[in-house]
Amino acid sequence: MNMSPNFNALCYLHAFDHRLPIQNGLAFESLLRTYRLDYSVKSLARIDDFLDELRVGKKIEEATYLDDTAVQNLLYLLNFYVGEVIARSLKSQPHWYAFNDVLDIDPLSKMSGPAFENSVTLGFPHHAIAAAKPWFRPLIAITSRLFSEHVEKSVLFSAGIMLPPEYQEADACEQPLPPLSIPPWTVDVAAQIAQSPELLTEVRMTAPPWAKQDALGALFDNQTNILAEGRVVWAAIVQANSNLFKPKLDGGAPFEVLYDPQGRLSREDLAALAQNVFALKERRPSDPTLVPLHEHLKNEVTRALGLNVPTTFVPYPLKVSSTYFERKNFPYRRLAQNAIPVLISDIQPGLVLPLPSKFWPAALLAEWAAKPGEYIQDPALAHLNPASITEEGLLWFRQKDYDRARAAWEIGAESDNAGAINGLAMLYEGGLGVAENRERALALYERAAKQNYASAVTAIARLRGPRPTNAAEAPAHDTEKSEGRLPISAEPPNGDTPELRIKPVNTMAAQKPQRDAKLALELADRILADEKKEQFRPSKLNVPFFMIILGLSAMAFSAIYTSPSKMVTAGILISGAVCFLIGLYRAFKAIAR
Repeated sequence: MNMSPNFNALCYLHAFDHRLPIQNGLAFESLLRTYRLDYSVKSLARIDDFLDELRVGKKIEEATYLDDTAVQNLLYLLNFYVGEVIARSLKSQPHWYAFNDVLDIDPLSKMSGPAFENSVTLGFPHHAIAAAKPWFRPLIAITSRLFSEHVEKSVLFSAGIMLPPEYQEADACEQPLPPLSIPPWTVDVAAQIAQSPELLTEVRMTAPPWAKQDALGALFDNQTNILAEGRVVWAAIVQANSNLFKPKLDGGAPFEVLYDPQGRLSREDLAALAQNVFALKERRPSDPTLVPLHEHLKNEVTRALGLNVPTTFVPYPLKVSSTYFERKNFPYRRLAQNAIPVLISDIQPGLVLPLPSKFWPAALLAEWAAKPGEYIQDPALAHLNPASITEEGLLWFRQKDYDRARAAWEIGAESDNAGAINGLAMLYEGGLGVAENRERALALYERAAKQNYASAVTAIARLRGPRPTNAAEAPAHDTEKSEGRLPISAEPPNGDTPELRIKPVNTMAAQKPQRDAKLALELADRILADEKKEQFRPSKLNVPFFMIILGLSAMAFSAIYTSPSKMVTAGILISGAVCFLIGLYRAFKAIAR
């Protein structure tokens, strides 16, 4: 299992604090425990004393210490302990970098080359002051103190460059530092709910009928309290129904997650561990402590609410819980990643509530969006089977849901989709769902026209054409602009194709109630015509063509097959004819669309 240095640090410290075995042993463990490592700043001076005793009394050979993994474990433990003391003094999460990770950030590290002393490096990227300080490698001070006859190199002194000034005083140095709290979520869930109480109603999960007799019923009953008082941590998906990875309009299903109640493990480490937990499902483990986890995953219908992952599996306190996936609370109403933010609460231990996407930061929402070139249907339009984000926006447009149309087209515009860009331009030109902005509309049309989008080319010529200058027409335009509508008519002049025309104010006033509908239909028909030119979906003809070929084959077979029963031959002929006609009908229908 290839885990990050951050995960290794937490495992070393937890194993030592709780007297758990460390793989390959821990050299001089009994002696080390006499030096009282209590996470105080003063304990760093006791590490200096411990190293002095090893150097003088135990005489560890510098040339051979790397051959002893128990000694390596000891040095790594001391290294991570020093980093944890500094982190607690700063009240900031430490980040440990492997040697190759440091090269990506600090190319000058190549000069020293890889060695045990610089195999892990400490940094504080999320602390305003510590982030500006140089890299800190506790192993350099530790190994120098252990092997050098000159004891000027002190662990306490070296760590001092990272410690806050207040911990230079004697009284503060003696006090054990409290554990780090869970890193705050980028969105203040409680504050948003307090500001907009209606959010609770919007994100509240609907309990399915079976929940009353199910252990997960407690999650539905307590979801309001968890939303208001819970804290956000990462959880990795251990087991979930494959249908949850496909968009659907509503509903949901239970699934299993692995999480760190302390909130310190990264989602990448959790995801890797979740794969190893899931692997326990296939074969009954010989370790009896792992059997309950195996049986739970194997059963697939039992519930686990805060099931502890045995320390024989991983020397760090992790839990597995069953929870519920409510589609409406996730982007595109589907699972798209192997880790999700969840809410947990000390008042309701074991209950894990997936954090609704309304409380996700923009960066996470972007990760769940469609990949480049991938289109995921909005489940609310699945019955209409849109083939692209542009067509999805068009369908919302025809329903006069301009906000959703804009949202869909904005997604398409990010991928430089000409149809979506053109759709946005129409909204700004007509002031539909947005403030009318002809300048922005023109800029968007020009962007789409660069891809030879026919409707955009026509729109540019229209918007750059002569504008009304006489006194009779100018007030009409100003009146319509203040109401956020485009003064146009959809009636074809002289029986020609409909076009946009400035109308006198008295006519516009008379047609105002109907004009929005006409505008929407005209613009929708315009973009629909372009979409049919730009995009034709051959996949819709696959089934009709198959039916036509099958029908023709059946009719041909009935003509050459000599059967003792005329009814059999007639049945094959009739079946083939019916299949052919249905296929023909569906093909014409698909082409017409």
